[in-house]
Amino acid sequence: MKLLVSCVNEKGGLYKLEWNGDTYSLKKIIEGSCRGVARYNDHFVAVMDHAILVLNKSLDTIRGKQAHAEVEYHGVFVHNDKAYIVETKLNTIGIYDLSDLSRMGELSFDPVGQDVNHINDLYIDDQGDRMLLSMFTLKGLWRNQKENSGVIVKYDLKGNTIEGVLFQHLSRPHSVIRHKGHVYYCNSATFEVKKDNDTIFTADGFTRGLAVTDRYLYVGQSDSRLIVPARNSACGIYRIDRNEKRDKLFIPLPSKEVYGILPYH
Repeated sequence: MKLLVSCVNEKGGLYKLEWNGDTYSLKKIIEGSCRGVARYNDHFVAVMDHAILVLNKSLDTIRGKQAHAEVEYHGVFVHNDKAYIVETKLNTIGIYDLSDLSRMGELSFDPVGQDVNHINDLYIDDQGDRMLLSMFTLKGLWRNQKENSGVIVKYDLKGNTIEGVLFQHLSRPHSVIRHKGHVYYCNSATFEVKKDNDTIFTADGFTRGLAVTDRYLYVGQSDSRLIVPARNSACGIYRIDRNEKRDKLFIPLPSKEVYGILPYH
């Protein structure tokens, strides 16, 4: 199994993590603050704070586009050769043509141009008509709300509207995905990973970055978002065997904060 792991802010970058049994190798592919990462046919899309990169299957950068500083990209999801990228500071999701990285349009949230909801990650269902979003609040400026004001919402891509709130009273949620009918996400500030309403894993620090396979759960942990400083919360990746939950492996990373995790073969 191979993983692409993005790390943001100080000592950030994009890593290739490859497992062979219980041994692994780690290689840094890109330097700099890296956020979302997604599969694009046999290529990859990596999103930096203010840039979009397309990588080939050898993980060489073959295309890139710089954005203005006000955008601040976060999560990315690719559907029908288009990249949907969260533009957190603008309260929008930009839609980009991956053939030339031109911006085709946007999904906007009121008010536009301000980081009100702190939308961070997204997942588009296979049919392409529904999207899941993780955000710090649905109403009011997130910095003025209680920490547990976070939500996971369902968005109707055909009607361009929020269809409903799936999960609420969350603490800084990130990394929403769907796997076999269930919604998984990080309840980051309480160090949790949730499957629908159930907590299925608790880490030692801020959780962000999540991938689910039939056998393993991969969870990112950051060491610069400490809520309980006495706990051991080094930056790295947990690999949890979903069949044998006591079988847990932690891989430290030479960065500070994990953002995204993408499995590939």
